Amino acid sequence: MLGDFIKGLQYPLRNQQGAYILITGITVVALFGFAALGIEVGRWYAIQGEMSKAIDGAAFAGAKNVNNPNITDLHGFVQQVAQANFPPGLLGTDTPAFVVSDDGNGKVTVQGSTNSINTLSKVVSGSHSTTPLGADGSAKLRNAEIALVLDVSGSMA
Repeated sequence: MLGDFIKGLQYPLRNQQGAYILITGITVVALFGFAALGIEVGRWYAIQGEMSKAIDGAAFAGAKNVNNPNITDLHGFVQQVAQANFPPGLLGTDTPAFVVSDDGNGKVTVQGSTNSINTLSKVVSGSHSTTPLGADGSAKLRNAEIALVLDVSGSMA
């Protein structure tokens, strides 16, 4: 027994006991790391998609109400709509910021930005880091005439 131990020390490359456990451990850690990174990046895309939907809704609401005499502050109204559709803390974000502008001809543009609080960095380093995310959208009031034609002659029967 002692002779086998001494042989193992003399020829360490021939003694591969435990090598599979070490390789498996390293591989599992790497796979979990890539899975966590994939989840984090997927959450960034989800946040950006939700922000795009909120901004588009706010821009459409603003364009629809450009000539509404009951709305005195159009920019404030559009910001309220955007904040109602993307509240602070949605999907692990901080407070979003929305900037509204219009060109005077019925086109309303909304730009939004927020920071995603990264959970992967909290696990790895113990501190929070953030990733800035943003989206923008615009809508324009267009006049359209819609006509409904009903056939009452009975020729379709």
